[in-house]
Amino acid sequence: ALEDRPSSLLVDQGDSSSPSFNPSDNSLLSSSSPIDEMEERKSSSLKRRHYVLQELVETERDYVRDLGYVVEGYMALMKEDGVPDDMKGKDKIVFGNIHQIYDWHRDFFLGELEKCLEDPEKLGSLFVKHERRLHMYIVYCQNKPKSEHIVSEYIDTFFEDLKQRLGHRLQLTDLLIKPVQRIMKYQLLLKDFLKYSKKASLDTSELEVLASLAMEAWPWEGVSAAVWIALCKLEGGRERNWVSTSDLP
Repeated sequence: ALEDRPSSLLVDQGDSSSPSFNPSDNSLLSSSSPIDEMEERKSSSLKRRHYVLQELVETERDYVRDLGYVVEGYMALMKEDGVPDDMKGKDKIVFGNIHQIYDWHRDFFLGELEKCLEDPEKLGSLFVKHERRLHMYIVYCQNKPKSEHIVSEYIDTFFEDLKQRLGHRLQLTDLLIKPVQRIMKYQLLLKDFLKYSKKASLDTSELEVLASLAMEAWPWEGVSAAVWIALCKLEGGRERNWVSTSDLP
């Protein structure tokens, strides 16, 4: 009988001091070394950095599409049909150099950004290399307040008619602010890209140069505080993020 067997052969299931292995105890399995934790943090940072890069590319595609609505929509239709007599001579001020911006982003920059999805380390050098090209935004931004004034005179008449004919959802004013919003978006996304690159312990020397350019040199260098205040009020009253107090009169 079971009760006649030596007690030494019986296992006390309730004895917590028993050295027997408990399959439900994961304490030994779950322990990870500092190296494992570091690799996990690096992997997480690289994933987040990739998401930032994806957003940069996807929003660039949207940006090129929106600029196309202006250049291949409004500008093409106005060139074909003409403009009201009292607007003649003002139409060039309305659009500034947006055609130049559109051509460059569509024909070159979008494709270069898409290549960075396969080689993210090229992103910093891409922006640094074309930093001077991005100065064309200075010209656009300096012209923007004058453009806004003219558009406001015709937004409910001439431009509304064009909008209906083109089948657009957005007003012309919503499209013309896109370059201003885009240059701000670049700064925010590049800042995040740099942050996650640092967390992944990658070489960020080129990105540091880029961050310096973004904050100090391009493309708002040469754009007066008054212009930026006006632009940012149009964009949503965020001038405190873009105008240094030392620039104010």
